[in-house]
Order: sequence, then C-alpha cells, then structure tokens
Amino acid sequence: MSNAKKTAEAIEAGRRLRTLRDGLGLSLEGLSQRLDGALSASRIGNYEQGSRKLNIPTARLLARELQAHPAYLMGLLTDEENRFLRALSPAPTQPPRVERPPLRVIPTHSAKSKKRPSRTSPY
Repeated sequence: MSNAKKTAEAIEAGRRLRTLRDGLGLSLEGLSQRLDGALSASRIGNYEQGSRKLNIPTARLLARELQAHPAYLMGLLTDEENRFLRALSPAPTQPPRVERPPLRVIPTHSAKSKKRPSRTSPY
C-alpha cells in the first residue's frame, strides 16, 4: 500500500501497536513467537507501518499478548480508557504448556500389497 493509500486509522493503529510492543520490550520476531507464529514478524511490521489495516480477530489476538483492549488497538478507545479497562480486568494467565509425545505413524496396507489368487489357482 502506498503512502497515499494509508488511512489515518491504520497509521494510528500501527503507532499504538508499536508503542505497546516497545513498552513490553518485544521485537517483531519476539511478538510473533509469543503468538506461536499465528502472525509473522513482517505482517506485524505491516500493521505497524499502516500498510495493513487491523481486523477484529487480529486485534484480539495482538491485544491479548500486548495487554491492551482490542478496541484500543483499532483506535476506538483513548489511552485513558484503555488504562481504565486494563485496571478492571484481571491479569491474563497463560495456560500451562503441555508437552505432547510425538505422533506415531502406523503403517497401513495398501490395496496393491494384498496377494490375489491367480486365475489358474483353485483357491
């Protein structure tokens, strides 16, 4: 998206996103890793530059990690309203990570591997 096509809302959302990310001391890669790769670092960078506009599901995903309200990221709340809502909500808790054993591949028999009786065989 060229500079002429960047909207004021996308630019403001990007500024807020970067401010929150920097406040937590996260790099673009670090935030991407905290999101388990749901958003790439370059995509987050595009949001910050205003090249991409935040949609609601993405704002929710980012807001959870950045400890903000999704409406704040989208420019619908002021800084003061965001601080107020953060003070009301309990601190987010991360569910414990469960280490799962690797999946085992169980070989299956294909149709070609079955022996067929020959035409000359009585069986």
